[in-house]
Amino acid sequence: RAHRAQTARELLVGTDLSISEIAHAAGFGSIRQFNDTIVEVYDRTPSQVRATRHPNAVEAGPAITPGARISLALPVRQPFDASGVFAWLAARALPGVEAADPSHYARVIMLPHGPAVFDVRYDQHLRLTAELSALADLPPLVSRVRRLFDADADPVGIDAVLSREPALADSVRRTPGVRLPGSVDPHETLLRAMVGQQISVAAARTQLRRLVEACGSELPLPPAQGGESDAGRQPKLDSERWLSLTKPDPERWLSLTKPGSDATFVRLFPTAAQVAAHGRDALVGPKTRIDSIVGVAERL
Repeated sequence: RAHRAQTARELLVGTDLSISEIAHAAGFGSIRQFNDTIVEVYDRTPSQVRATRHPNAVEAGPAITPGARISLALPVRQPFDASGVFAWLAARALPGVEAADPSHYARVIMLPHGPAVFDVRYDQHLRLTAELSALADLPPLVSRVRRLFDADADPVGIDAVLSREPALADSVRRTPGVRLPGSVDPHETLLRAMVGQQISVAAARTQLRRLVEACGSELPLPPAQGGESDAGRQPKLDSERWLSLTKPDPERWLSLTKPGSDATFVRLFPTAAQVAAHGRDALVGPKTRIDSIVGVAERL
């Protein structure tokens, strides 16, 4: 209930969704249950919670469309070293799965009801835009995005403690609010960490790119886009539909979707089962190291 209430609050202050849409998206079984929980947790009605939002929290325009496309502003504690997190993610972004630069991060991910694509930017809030296979996937997506950007850390308390260490004091003063990038999927994070052991970031990225190309699934279309393609294969990504997600800078997705070529799709990061089955065909290096990675994948 606490997680549902937190998700509901973020939607109340970060979107123009109706009360009924928010109750559904946050996982409540009824409007009454939603109202009772919000009052119990926040000592305010949903309308009173919505009235507390910052004037610039919600962008103009519709917050959601029938294709489960949604935009919302996620509050984050200040100070927040956004450029540091974006730069860290950009250095490790895998083509076909992620796109990142010092002010932007986007990727595709598998959620409980199907694939999703999301885009995050920062302007005192984490601006999350996403297209989901089902609106019910919004709570887990919000949770994963907040974890990825370490949005629930206490930067004031952390900086105060780190500043007591003379070797760190100058760095903390120059860059307050440093965050520790988190994870959108624990199995993925474990596999990426193991592949990256004892090699450079660039070398790890090359290995992981080979792993994605050899093992990762093609991204199917969201349910709203229709069924399977010819010969029973998963349909390829409708590039124009997904490119529209990141306006006004859709060219960021061009490098991923390659419109006009045979590879008009992006790939999901491989599951542990896929790495266990095909990882040896993609990974290079000492046999003992490959055996260790595949062996862990087999046990996940």
